Amino acid sequence: MPFDGVNGELFDGAIGAGARLAAMRRHPDRAGRRLYVATVGERQSPTTTERVRLVRYTPAATLQLPYLRLHQFVYRHSGGLIGSRIVAGSQALLLTTTGRRSGKARTCALIYLRDGERLVVVASNGGSDHPPSWLLNLQAHPDVEVQIGLRKFSARASVASAEERERLWPRVNRHNMGLAPIMHPGARGRYDVYQRHTARVIPLVLLERNTGES
Repeated sequence: MPFDGVNGELFDGAIGAGARLAAMRRHPDRAGRRLYVATVGERQSPTTTERVRLVRYTPAATLQLPYLRLHQFVYRHSGGLIGSRIVAGSQALLLTTTGRRSGKARTCALIYLRDGERLVVVASNGGSDHPPSWLLNLQAHPDVEVQIGLRKFSARASVASAEERERLWPRVNRHNMGLAPIMHPGARGRYDVYQRHTARVIPLVLLERNTGES
């Protein structure tokens, strides 16, 4: 089953509904936007766009947790011998970033798309309002290590511009469609579904191999 490629970074614990609502009431402006909390008996307009998200990830992303963890474990511990190709023909890489706080190496498996000499990965985090840790890490430390199968190389990571994202967004969706077009009318792929689930704009990250490496 193709996945959004966030593995351990995706599932860092669900927040209980009661605690989440309490936190929203205490911090109404968190995440840069007003979080709307309906009172008992209040009827929300169907056009309301600001809403409480009690489900942190999409149901499909949550159900993939066992597979994602297993895939990442096998990919890493086989030294890249197993795991570079997954079901339905998608390809995966191992991305190692430097922890922005710990300074330690952090590795996760991600589906990638080739765009010329660059590799494209999607910071979807299963449709969560929170960005994946690996994105925050590479924004602080853009020098990363990439492994595809048995091959390792260093690279420079950068977030795609709005223009690049617009061009690449349909491609990453076609590359990881799954059943999204069938289950979610109008969706071209999984990432369209994830984007509908979150208020943040899901970034695309470009990985460019450092010059001089074979």
